[in-house]
Amino acid sequence: MSIVATTSHVALWVLVILQGLILLGLTRALYRLQQSGGGGDLPQSKSERLVGRRAPEFVAVDVFGQPVASSDLWGRLTAMLFVSPLCSNCAVTLDELEGLKTKVNGNVVVICVADTEQSRSVAEDYQLSVPVVADPDEQITKQYDVAGTPTAVLVGKGGRILQYGHPSRADDVEEMMREPQPVTADDVR
Repeated sequence: MSIVATTSHVALWVLVILQGLILLGLTRALYRLQQSGGGGDLPQSKSERLVGRRAPEFVAVDVFGQPVASSDLWGRLTAMLFVSPLCSNCAVTLDELEGLKTKVNGNVVVICVADTEQSRSVAEDYQLSVPVVADPDEQITKQYDVAGTPTAVLVGKGGRILQYGHPSRADDVEEMMREPQPVTADDVR
């Protein structure tokens, strides 16, 4: 083989190896981003800028026929879990959610971005005893500026939004509820 052919052959293999390393690095970064629930180094979304503000009020009837009013939830730490019936990540979180009730001292409310029938099916399929509110027109979802599911919104005792998270498991919601939360004037009664 000539020197030109050998050189181009070696250069081609160097490029193939470099592309493989770049692809491996991108795959690793994507995996880490997925495991961290969205990536803390990303710019804040619009909804995360609602942290510290008063949580939007809503009144609804859950799929079990019980009234659910945001004003009744405040006074205890509350995790509002926004889910969708077709979301595979939501399925994992919902599957483990019932065990969460005994581990945390607070409210858990599921806001299902679906009609009442689909939301009731979610509650039955996952044997949920926490309030499950259907949000077919996404009014509550829009009020809380939730862009995707699953999203957990943590609301403090005083009714202020403390944190947004994108749980991949119920343990992520538990961790949000166990983290020390800042005490605000609204929390002192």
